[in-house]
Amino acid sequence: MAFRRNALQLLMNVAHRRPTIPMMQPESGQLLQRLKPLFQENFERFGELGAAVSVWQNGKPILDLCGGFRDARRESPWAADTLVLVWSATKGIGCACVLHALQEHNIDINQRVAKFWPEFAQVGKEEITFAQLLSHQTTGCRSHPARSCENSFRMDRSKRPVSRSVVRFQPYP
Repeated sequence: MAFRRNALQLLMNVAHRRPTIPMMQPESGQLLQRLKPLFQENFERFGELGAAVSVWQNGKPILDLCGGFRDARRESPWAADTLVLVWSATKGIGCACVLHALQEHNIDINQRVAKFWPEFAQVGKEEITFAQLLSHQTTGCRSHPARSCENSFRMDRSKRPVSRSVVRFQPYP
């Protein structure tokens, strides 16, 4: 509950353009000095195969790191232009967007998703609220992957599998 309040407060601050975190103004060298050891530790201590991080501020890159390999055989080095899937990395941003929309339209987070998306109310999802969905207290809904990248960007083709997906576990009491 505290996390949800903090997330909503953060979004309200962003919406009203009040910074909640002081702007970072390090020199590139200072940032590199602080982050490079953490980046290396990710490989040495946690067994990362390959990764990259790019930090931008005011539309300009201030740090770029990449390392490791892009294949399990460790034959192809990770490069700055290595393409990766970002499936789960979008969850936080997606959640922030939904929270922002709920706030902008004065919609209570405890409203049922089906009230706004009637097709969602299928196969055990009838009572799921935005709060339960966004905090992963329920669902585990799985949709079949889009048959093509083009289908992923078409709302009519991408939302149907989600609305028809079966709940793998019910909301916590």
